[in-house]
Amino acid sequence: MRENFAFVRHSGYLVPLLSIYISALQTITIGCWVIPEADQQGVLHSFKSYEDLVVFHYSVPKQVLYASWQFSAFANNEKCPARNVHVFLKWGSYPVIDVDNATYPSYMFVEHSDTTKASIVTAYESKSIEIIPIYSPVPGDWFVSAYLSHWDEEVYQKGLGCECHYSLSSVALWSEINGIANIPLGYQRTMRTSGVITYYKIYIPMDTWSFYVDVWGCNFTLKRALNHREACVEHLALEGQTLPVYNRSNPGNVGNLSSSDTYEFTEMSPCQDCWYYLMVVSSSVVTFDILVTVFDCPVKTIEETHILQPRLGNTKVYLQPSSRLHLSVLKADSGPLQFMNQAYARQANLVFDKNKWFGNFEGDRNINACVPRYQLARIKHTEPFSRDYLLRVNGRSKSLSTRDKKDVWILRLRMYNDFQGQEWLTQLLALSDKYPIITQFNILPLVDIGGTLDISISLEREETFSKQRINVVVCISRGRVPNNQASGNVTCDNARMKMRLSSSGGMRNSSLLIPYPQPDTWYVALHTKCEINDTPRPCEPEQILVSLRIKLRACVFEGSNSCGRHGICQEIHKGLLSYSACKCFRGYQGWDCTDSSNSLSHFSILTTSLALTLSNVFFVPAIYLAFKRKLHAEGLIYCCAMLFSMVYHVCDQQFAACIAKFEVLQYCDFFIGLLAFWVTLVAMAEIPAQYTSFFHMLGAIIITFQIKSDKTGLLSISIPMIIGIAIPLTTYGYQCYKINKITWPKRIIKLAIGLSLAGLGILLFSFVETESNYQYVHSLWHAIIALSLIFLLPPMREDEILRSRYADELNNKHSPGNSAFNIGESHRNSQFIMDVN
Repeated sequence: MRENFAFVRHSGYLVPLLSIYISALQTITIGCWVIPEADQQGVLHSFKSYEDLVVFHYSVPKQVLYASWQFSAFANNEKCPARNVHVFLKWGSYPVIDVDNATYPSYMFVEHSDTTKASIVTAYESKSIEIIPIYSPVPGDWFVSAYLSHWDEEVYQKGLGCECHYSLSSVALWSEINGIANIPLGYQRTMRTSGVITYYKIYIPMDTWSFYVDVWGCNFTLKRALNHREACVEHLALEGQTLPVYNRSNPGNVGNLSSSDTYEFTEMSPCQDCWYYLMVVSSSVVTFDILVTVFDCPVKTIEETHILQPRLGNTKVYLQPSSRLHLSVLKADSGPLQFMNQAYARQANLVFDKNKWFGNFEGDRNINACVPRYQLARIKHTEPFSRDYLLRVNGRSKSLSTRDKKDVWILRLRMYNDFQGQEWLTQLLALSDKYPIITQFNILPLVDIGGTLDISISLEREETFSKQRINVVVCISRGRVPNNQASGNVTCDNARMKMRLSSSGGMRNSSLLIPYPQPDTWYVALHTKCEINDTPRPCEPEQILVSLRIKLRACVFEGSNSCGRHGICQEIHKGLLSYSACKCFRGYQGWDCTDSSNSLSHFSILTTSLALTLSNVFFVPAIYLAFKRKLHAEGLIYCCAMLFSMVYHVCDQQFAACIAKFEVLQYCDFFIGLLAFWVTLVAMAEIPAQYTSFFHMLGAIIITFQIKSDKTGLLSISIPMIIGIAIPLTTYGYQCYKINKITWPKRIIKLAIGLSLAGLGILLFSFVETESNYQYVHSLWHAIIALSLIFLLPPMREDEILRSRYADELNNKHSPGNSAFNIGESHRNSQFIMDVN
């Protein structure tokens, strides 16, 4: 056991987790407790899009009996109001969160049953802890997502007033069982319990189709049973991937096994390449015999173009009674074929006879030796979360029959064969009504879980065969092969993971979207049936081609508009974790931004967008006045401020296409806006012209540094404004010092009006603006600040007036002496200008 204690630090407040550790340790006495990644913290935000989530990642090891996730939410200031925090916990992939009952596409499968939800309230000194207990968790990656409930958040300058920040701290504890004995496959073993509850593990390899666990011969080692019916084993349980949990109040169906009893666990659709765990509960130390029998069905990586299996006809089956591992079909012309499971044995009328099982495939049963199962190739693309899963086809096919040559799709396969060579990747899959076909593909942990899995299937046969209707049943499952393929039908445990295709009735295509798929082996089982007038008939085409398109992509839809017309697809990074999600605008919501229940009307969108953009037109009077008064630098800055603010808000409101990256436009808007204030203050100082350019460049350097450091921080605005205000105040103080008298400025009324407007605009921007009224208050801010410039701009300087008058006199003379080549006249003009200065 690790002897370290974790503490959560938040804003100088220490929350000891020692009490949590001790209380959790008292809940279970089996195994050892560990604290992995004990201190995980994240800043909470109000949910507007998936970018606002705080995401934690945990790696739970195997053989964990109990795990608990414990959460505390904090505020950085005691004056901050309490907020509700919503926490979601899920194995394997990121939780799919539906805020405000947002909708999903009708063909999207969202499983919320495997997501655990909890709520907690923030506090400055939080002493409450929300605990999520998970008994027998699945090993692997676990993800936590959390967000704050939405409120009308104030939009104020960073650093003004009380800034409230909220954070979430998470701690995970779990109990891991060590020293579990391994039970080998295919060999009888005698096992001995080591306590009241004893666990054993069984490794089930890949290609396993079914397996059986037989338990018998239980005997007491510390005492002799009074009678042969006395309970030797109180409870048995078998679970895949996770440890069974014993509940004394509800022990289950398997219990009270005596020494003469035998019990068999049957797994017809097991998880593969994983561990199964057997739990034995006994009040005394006992021994028992156990045998694990496995049937395997190999997975093919390449499909032959002639996939139809030969008909078996009358075939005898020989079975070794000592083991089910070597079940085979004996036939001279086809060689030994691996037999699949007991269900086929029942169909084959196998009869057990002491030493041998004999059976006949009579008539035309056409039972396949093993259901074809193919591993799809995983093709990775350069785009984020872009994968294709295709079937690898071997083109070395036998000669096609006359009937097959009439099939346009078979001819197309032959054309692919001739063009691409011996092997190629394809979406086409050939089906038969004789048996189902299973394809499987792998979703990798971490790298594949952040996208959307798209499974689309369509019938590719174009012509109709003698009024037959072709029906294709498709079942999708994760972790386990769909059940009951041996009966000739595909059965889905979850009806929402089932698709049906038909050659009639407009059902030739079907799709299923699975957001944030969990990592595992995924299976797609397909089986076809034909009928005439609702009566089943053997299919006339021996091969029925379907197009199986399995893709993994970012967001929802295929193509550039993956979030439709009212959203954009974001690739979000949280440290080493990454996922994609749609960010909706204009009031649309939902996973794909198609839910219009709270959407804004076109008139409202147009009004607010035009208000934010056209309110910048109030800069036009200031621009005109600046150029008229020969303040050309100021006029240029005002013009740029107007244009950049327009373009930035057009991009921000998604009213039209952005002409540049949003971050670039935002930076330019903040920079030019501050520079407009700076050049106005420099102009108000009326310093000598030779120093004006110096202060302009000084302001550009200071503002660039501040905006690049933190464009929304209070210091980014206050430092340039304080230095800028100091320039006219210093000039005014110097003039008063020269004349040895304090006098009011000549434009005191205009300055008072301009400063009042500027102060009113700053108050609106800092304390009135919220998310709900942002468009209107910010538009008013544009107008007030632009109008204040009219009163703050100084009049034309006297030297500029003299320059203007002399330029007018020169323009009124139309003699050759005004030519630039007249050196004497040019010299006299230059001398006059120097005298004026």
